Parts: sequence; structure tokens; C-alpha cells
Amino acid sequence: MSKAQQAVEKALAEFQAGHPEKAKTTLRTLLTRQPTEPNANKLLALIHGALHEDAQALFCLERAIAGDPRDAALRLMRGNALMLLKRPEEAALAFRAAVEADPHDAPARDGLARCLLASGDTAGAVHVYEEAIAALPGAPEPHGRLADALVATGDMNGALKAARRAVEHFPDNFELQFFLTSTMNFADGVTREERRDAHARLGALIACDREVAAFTNARDPDRRLAVAFVSTDFHVHSCAFFLEPLLANLDKDKVDIFLYRTGGDQDEYTARFLKYGHWRDCRGMDGERFAAAARADGIDIAVECVGWTSVPTLRLLVPRIAPVQATYLGYPNTTGLKCIDWRIVDALTDPLGSEDLHTEKLSRLDGCFVCFRPPTPCPEPAESPALRGEGPITFGSFNRVTKASDTAVRLWAGVLNAVPGSRMVFKGKSWTPEWKAGFERRFAALGVDPTRLVQLDMKATTEEHLAQFHAVDVALDSYPYHGTTTTCEALWMGVPVVTLAGDAHLSRVGASLLTAVGTPELVANSGEEFVKIASELAADRPRLRRLHETLRETMGKSPLRDEAGFAKKFEGALRTMWREWCGAVS
Repeated sequence: MSKAQQAVEKALAEFQAGHPEKAKTTLRTLLTRQPTEPNANKLLALIHGALHEDAQALFCLERAIAGDPRDAALRLMRGNALMLLKRPEEAALAFRAAVEADPHDAPARDGLARCLLASGDTAGAVHVYEEAIAALPGAPEPHGRLADALVATGDMNGALKAARRAVEHFPDNFELQFFLTSTMNFADGVTREERRDAHARLGALIACDREVAAFTNARDPDRRLAVAFVSTDFHVHSCAFFLEPLLANLDKDKVDIFLYRTGGDQDEYTARFLKYGHWRDCRGMDGERFAAAARADGIDIAVECVGWTSVPTLRLLVPRIAPVQATYLGYPNTTGLKCIDWRIVDALTDPLGSEDLHTEKLSRLDGCFVCFRPPTPCPEPAESPALRGEGPITFGSFNRVTKASDTAVRLWAGVLNAVPGSRMVFKGKSWTPEWKAGFERRFAALGVDPTRLVQLDMKATTEEHLAQFHAVDVALDSYPYHGTTTTCEALWMGVPVVTLAGDAHLSRVGASLLTAVGTPELVANSGEEFVKIASELAADRPRLRRLHETLRETMGKSPLRDEAGFAKKFEGALRTMWREWCGAVS
């Protein structure tokens, strides 16, 4: 072994032992004698990279390439370092060199595509992924990266097409099936039966045939029930605003509450949840430990509250941890899992006749399927600039930007065209330059000047976020994936919401919420009616002012804020599920 090799191995051992500075010294001593020794420079670059010293890592990589210009891995590493330093054009050259050296280098192609996306060249990035798919026919990753790139630009329909093709090639790939199934919730032109079948296939990919020991829970239909709520959202989160009023008002003489935390942050809301039941921190548990904990607690009913927003959580319920398992709140569709027995909804979100769209049985609550407790502190409603005579009518959508389907954009553009001089405000975490440019092009194609579109900044606190509703006259719901928390927030801030009712749960939530709050006249059944309702409301200033002044009080007296009444209905649903398992329901 050469002295150079000995020094590199010594430095590697020092680094692995947790002594990076010693490792650096060992390598620098060698490099004073052999400045372009490739292995020493490569290891030193890795050490700098691990310590987020990206400029130093780049320097070492360039010296390593000078020492071994044929090593394609070094060009890949150099490209990654340049991306970390926010130099995408230079990074693209490095990745291209790596691809030329090895056309089958999938990470290099991915790096090149990421550079092009960062530079605003969406078409170029898509082309690179298409080339990767052709060059690497046995690799599923380029398919997924192509679909991700299309989502990053706002092209949900293109992403859906790419995901369909990916699943055709790799039908047993869970990540690709998951992407396809998730995208179907946002994209246009997907039937509810297609969504059902996609969820069923996804569920089958994590299904477990392992035999489950019979549950020995006492089959007494009227006894106190041990109910576990399984969630990642016991913190400041949109779902927490619906979970808290339920958990705070369940009758503790009838329901013994267990809170199984499977992930998520910890904050002041977490402290509030701690007092509502037996707290179990289940983060990091595998399926066997999780099931054993549930059996030790004697859980009768497990209510998972995340759906496919947390794959690890759903996996914990496979095959099952309780005699009865239900899904609620956190996901707008069936789980596709046979181990989930019930889905808790209402008659407006899931009307009679929609049973075959779910692998679960439907438990329909009387009235709306949720109850909302507004976050605190919360600003008071206020007159908008338009109502004060100081600005144009402003429409708004605070839903996540991935909900801006082509149908939603057509609806919103139709409203803007029907109300001359109006504007529309948006906010979201995913407003990349590529997304913004594509978004503006979509509106321009429908006759809306992009200067009428206003992007609001994300705020640090919920209170500041809610105060942004002060600038909105009328909120316009997304489609096909409706808002839930955003709709409730708008109503609580005195802002009326217009929604278009569709044919499945995800596009009927708005109808349920608006009916519960007493404004069913703001529910449209066609695109033309959506535009008519929104534009007429904007033109009727006295009516608009009255809604802004009274909506909070109206909502406060509505079923959406009747915490005790809602909890009682939820208890009844749990009892019915339990009685059926006990064989006490005729």
C-alpha cells in the first residue's frame, strides 16, 4: 500500500471516529506534497461537504478532477457542490460532463435536470428526464423524477400522464403508485372510479398477509370503549383545529381516549392535546411494537387521522392493531386498505350511492363531518379595502398551489373576467419562479392580465396568516380538491366562500361546510353557476358587507362550532361500529 493510500485510510478512520479536524490535517499534510492526489482530495471534499463547507469542498473536487479527469463520480460531486453554492449554470456543465462520460449515470442526469429547473428551463429538464427514461429502461427513478418536475412547474395533468406511464412500466413499484394515486386527487379529468381503483392498488402494495391473533376484547356493546386516535398532527396543524374540539368534548365516561403520536412537531398545541387522553409517543416504533402497545392498552377502536398523508402511519395499522379500525379527517379519499373497516364522513360529502367508491364501510355523521375550533390568538374580522371604498374587489384562494388545477384556474379566470377591475390574491409554500411563470401564463391564456394576480407572502404565525383575510372580499374554493381548513378560516374571518360541488368527497367538502354554516346558496353545481354566484356577490356591496359583519357570529352558532353536539354524534358513530363488531346490530 502506498503512503498516499495509507494517509487516506488513516484520515477516513479519523473521520468515522468523529474527529473531522484530525482527518483534515492528515489529508492536508499529504496534499502539500501531492496537491492533485485524487483520493485525498475526494475524501477531503466529502468531509467538507458533511460539515456544510461547500466552497472548500468544491476547491478539493476541482483539484481531484485535475488529478483524475476520467473519474465521472468527481464531476457528479462537483455538480452537486455547485448546486449547493447556487451556481446552477456551472453545475449543469459538470453534470453534462458526467453524463457524457457515462450515459447510464442516473444521478448525473437527475442533477442536470435539477439545474435546468433551477434556471427556469422546464422544457429542458423534461427532455433530460425523457432521455433518462430511454437510456435507463429498467430504472423507475427517472419516471418519478419526471413526474416530480412537472408538479414543480404546476403541470398536474402532465404529471398525471407521466405517473400513469410510470406505473404501466413498473406496476409493483410503491413509490410510483403512491405518486399516481396522490396526483389523482389534484388533477382534472380523473373519474371517481379511477381514484378508487388507484387507492385499492396502493393498499394492496402494503397489504400484509401475516395472520393476526384473535382479539380478546370483551364483546360488551355498551361498555366504556378504549379508542386510540392515531395521528402525526398533534401540534399546530390544519387537522389539529378539528381534532381538538372533538377530543376535548368526548364523554370520558363512555370513551377512554388514547393519543398515539406517530410523528410531527411538538409545540404549544401538543401541550394542549396531552390533557385530553393517555399520551403515547409512538414515533420510531415498528409494526410489532406498535401493535403490542395497542394490545397492552386494550384498544377497542383505532381511528387513524392522516390517511395517505403519512404512509408510515398507515403501515402501522396493517394488518390491524384493534378489533375495529376507522379512518377520519386527514385524507379526502378511501385508504384502499381492507384492514380499515370504516370511513367517517357525512351525507353531503359522500351521498347515498357512493359506497362502492370505498374499501371501507361509510359511517355518515348527521350534519357536517367536522367541527372547527379556530386557532388562538385570532384577529377580528375587518372591512376589506373595497368595502371601505379604497380598492378593487379582491377574490382570494389560500389553498395550497397544487390545488390550482386547470378547472380551478378556468373558474377563477371566469370570475375575474366577469368582474372588471377585480384582482385575486394567492398564497402558498410552493411558489417557485417556474410555478409562478406557468401560473401567470395559464391566466393570460384565459384573458386575465397577470398584473391582477397577487402573491402573498407566507407568515410566521397563524395570527398573521389569518389577518391576510382582511384584504379578501370573496374566497374562491379550489377544484376538484376543495379546501377544508382554509374554508373554515375564511368564514371565521368574515369572508364568504364560493365552491363548486363535484361528485366525490374531495370535491364536496365545501358544500358540506357551507351548508353547515348556513350559506348553501354559495354552492354552485356548474362552472357557469360558480361564476354567476361569485360575480353577483361581488357586485352586491350591501350583501357583501352584511356577510363580512355577521359570518363569524353566524358560524359561532352553527353546527361547525357546536363542539359538544358534534362530539356526541361522533360517540354515536363509534358506538355503532363497536356494536356491529359485537354482533349487537341487527
